[in-house]
Amino acid sequence: MMQSIEEKTVRSLRVHYYGSYVLLGSLFLFVFFRSRRFSETPQPLNMALQQYGILITLAAIPLALKTFANMIKRKRDKERTTQETIIAYKKAFFLRLYLLDCVILGNIILYAISYNQNYAWLTVILFLTLLFCKPSYRELEELIPREKEDEQIA
Repeated sequence: MMQSIEEKTVRSLRVHYYGSYVLLGSLFLFVFFRSRRFSETPQPLNMALQQYGILITLAAIPLALKTFANMIKRKRDKERTTQETIIAYKKAFFLRLYLLDCVILGNIILYAISYNQNYAWLTVILFLTLLFCKPSYRELEELIPREKEDEQIA
């Protein structure tokens, strides 16, 4: 059975999505349950580093989501072809996913070094944010321009 280009695109994006979710989730659980220790005693972090970590995390969530929305709406829908829309959607999706993944990885590393619960909670918040970033066929299909019915009849 032949799959459309949209289905293939969403399928490949889901591989990246679930792969990063499982990989980072496993790493977080290993660190959280102290299966993997980077140091025997938790290292205290500078207060400024803690504040910047929280600030970067809280800024990255709306930044990633807004950047995604801006990238897929950059050109008017009627000016894009199906292939251009798919390419724009993939670029926007990867940017959003890997931006959030980098911040998650940073929080996991900071948690592994200091065992400060703030980083664990920030990581949980980021994983919850990722739940809303799953690629969907319906979302992609809504972005693809369709000819108006009036033009088809004429």
